[in-house]
Amino acid sequence: MTTARRSSQVCQKWRELIIQSPVIWAKIIDLGILARKKGEWRNEILRRTGETTLCITGPLDWTKSAVYFCTLLARHWERIQKLDVWVSNFPCSGNSSTVPTLLADTLACPAPALEFLRILTSESTPDKSIIPLCPPIPDHVSAPWIPQLRAITVYEGMDSLALLAKTPLLELLRIEPSCCTLRAEKHLNTSRIDLPRLNTITTVQSFRDIPFILDSINTAPHCALQLICHDSMKCITNGSNDIPALKSLLKRYSDGYFNLGDVQELRFYLTECQFYLRTDLKPAPDGMIFDFAAYTGRLPTMVPSLIMASVGSSQLHSVTTLQIDIFPDIAALHYDIMNFFLACPSVQSIQPNQIAFEVLYAFTKDRHVVFPSLCTLVIAGGYFLTRSSQVKYADEVLLFLKLRESIGFPLSLLNLADCSSNRTEDFEYWDKSAKVNIRRRNGLCVSRTGLTIGFEQCHSCGIAQILDVGFFYTRP
Repeated sequence: MTTARRSSQVCQKWRELIIQSPVIWAKIIDLGILARKKGEWRNEILRRTGETTLCITGPLDWTKSAVYFCTLLARHWERIQKLDVWVSNFPCSGNSSTVPTLLADTLACPAPALEFLRILTSESTPDKSIIPLCPPIPDHVSAPWIPQLRAITVYEGMDSLALLAKTPLLELLRIEPSCCTLRAEKHLNTSRIDLPRLNTITTVQSFRDIPFILDSINTAPHCALQLICHDSMKCITNGSNDIPALKSLLKRYSDGYFNLGDVQELRFYLTECQFYLRTDLKPAPDGMIFDFAAYTGRLPTMVPSLIMASVGSSQLHSVTTLQIDIFPDIAALHYDIMNFFLACPSVQSIQPNQIAFEVLYAFTKDRHVVFPSLCTLVIAGGYFLTRSSQVKYADEVLLFLKLRESIGFPLSLLNLADCSSNRTEDFEYWDKSAKVNIRRRNGLCVSRTGLTIGFEQCHSCGIAQILDVGFFYTRP
């Protein structure tokens, strides 16, 4: 909003253009700035919005601007398309809050333009967690604007099924952690709720509460499930009846998502206490995520085994890039990991950490053909290795390349671009030893610049040294 105001002061032509564009002003209303200004300036900003639908966002100090906030909503409620506000210094008592009568009355009125509504509050003390003030859904699931919402966050205390049953246009659903079990809300003999536009579900729940929502709704076929479960060990055991109950649910969502055929990147992360699977190497708001972790102790092997089996049975043929991070000790899951790898026949590029590479090397050494389309092995930096481990790792890389060639599935590129060594002797060793093209860290290319001194080979030159993971290797 400040940028728009200053842009309107550059020159007369800019001023006319910006001031006469109601959409610009209507979509950038910053409540924090607006609440601090005088009445005349506030009125001028709102006048410039014309009759366009409003997007109001920003922070608000309740002790200073409560009256203005409630009055603003009351006057423009029918024009508001998006309301996303964080309220500080709101008077709370425990986990309950008192909504002013004017605000409550406004929220009970029709809002024909409303698509997004979020008003969060917190007490002024930093140890108090943010709690929801609005929408007052626990008692107002019949509010006339509920069916228009495209995105909803379900908090503790809400009757989530009653709410979802009234949101046929819902596209994004987020379920926040609850102190009490969600199962208590489930109605007997309730049929599934149809949400045909729902394409993303993010749920942050305890292990036992996960199936509740997922088993109660029918979503769009391609719905991306973002399942985050960090729980105590007493709730996650190999003998838990809740684990098998997840199998059909995970398979249903995985099949629908991967059947689109456009998932090309997959991140696979496995430790003793956490299993993490994500469909994009970079965080994406609409990607699929399965994140299970135990607060203390080991995550039961049945959990990652179940997820790998559910996802691996889907159509993973479109995945071409796979990043794998495995940490000890996961010996009991080697068979499950291999089956998961076998479900990804189109992988062309793989980036493993050291232990993940050793697992892949062991599979190949036993003559198991995983990733038949693999052509690129990426060795990235960031892992500390002792000198003996460096030599062993480098030897295994060479043996792996030779093994792949011997079984008829040779690689064409060893990608070392994310490592950091620039030793000439390393370059010479790997150039002579590896029978594949080698890509190194990006630098200025001698062949392109015409210079002969002070420059390293670039990616496109096809030869380089193995670079740190961190390790370097020189011939003894």
